[in-house]
Amino acid sequence: WKDVVVVVFGISREPPDAGPDDDGIVYGVGEVAPLEGFSKESFRSALDQTLFLTSRLPGTRIPGSASGSSRDPFGDLPGSPELLPSVKMGLEQALITALARVDNVSIAEILGDLAEEDAKFLGDAAEVGVNGLLAGKGSLEEVASEAVRLSEQRHACLKVKVGRRTDPCQDGAMVSKVAEALEGAGHHGVTLRADANRAWSREQ
Repeated sequence: WKDVVVVVFGISREPPDAGPDDDGIVYGVGEVAPLEGFSKESFRSALDQTLFLTSRLPGTRIPGSASGSSRDPFGDLPGSPELLPSVKMGLEQALITALARVDNVSIAEILGDLAEEDAKFLGDAAEVGVNGLLAGKGSLEEVASEAVRLSEQRHACLKVKVGRRTDPCQDGAMVSKVAEALEGAGHHGVTLRADANRAWSREQ
């Protein structure tokens, strides 16, 4: 739990449920956890912004439900356009958890509602095909051959595991070899996605 800010967000129910122990508040929890060497913001800057927001958020109106809301239901929160990525993530986690409790539904249902809004906004771009997985092990020729085999199985996107060789230049050579092999085999529409699993630094 080092370098993690826990965000607790409370939503006032209108009207609150009856009960002697009910304060009318539904709580949600999120985590702000920038990754050293990967995130562009530092832990200190994320902490400072989170603390600043605690003075701005009380009394802010948010959607009573994610259902039927705009594509970005949290876009009107104070400072939202300038939020650091890790802070925005933690805030949305807390809000979505609280909204799920207000509506008495699962978080998956809340996210499903938001996904439907994204699909309306993005159209066909919202569809994600099943990726073929290239482990990135073996010689360049072996990896390239495996890429062609996967593309022949109608995979329109291949996820290439990188960060397992001596340096990023070797990974780059492998990805280039794969692209050349796919082009040579006539598979022109295949998308390549490199997955380093944090093996590279932000600079690399």
